[in-house]
Amino acid sequence: MKKFRSALLISSLTILILLSSHVAKLSAGETLDIGVLLPLTGHQETIGMIEKQVFELAAEKFNQDGGLNGQQINLIFIDSIANPVKAVNAVRQVLAENGENLLMLTGGCSSAASWAVAEYAQQQKIPFLINTASSRRITGQQWDYVFRLNPPEEEYLLQPIARYIKNDEEYRSMAIIYENSICMTETARKLKQLCGHLKLDLSIWS
Repeated sequence: MKKFRSALLISSLTILILLSSHVAKLSAGETLDIGVLLPLTGHQETIGMIEKQVFELAAEKFNQDGGLNGQQINLIFIDSIANPVKAVNAVRQVLAENGENLLMLTGGCSSAASWAVAEYAQQQKIPFLINTASSRRITGQQWDYVFRLNPPEEEYLLQPIARYIKNDEEYRSMAIIYENSICMTETARKLKQLCGHLKLDLSIWS
């Protein structure tokens, strides 16, 4: 699974790198600097460190295969701390230090942090490939510089739940307890709509 995901990352990163206007300015042997936004500390640290290993595996494979026209990937990990304000500030600092050498951003685990950085990336005209944050709101703005590798939450969560309930007519009610975050609030709201569509009683909404 980790190798499969790294292969997807390699393919997606290659496409975005090729589309980046900065690549044409680089000479053979120069590195392709990519910012990777992940929660490396804080309450989502465990997930962030797992994803960091996947990115490192993907970059290692990409570079071992010759990179892109001899150019190697250099990953610059950016700690979002799963916090919108701190994530944008961290990205702003990396941009200040690397300037035009930063080709693109990727990563994005926390939907709240990814949403804030996506808006900033659009303003700065920096490609941002989101690979984990599942809020559809992030890529629903039709921004030119924001892309998604993973499906939004309704495709891997809501649709399977709906199919499961439809296949068992014994279900009559649903209890929804959700986290106060962008992703979970959106998911809870859509689950509530699903209850109405399937004519289920909403026993708990908290």
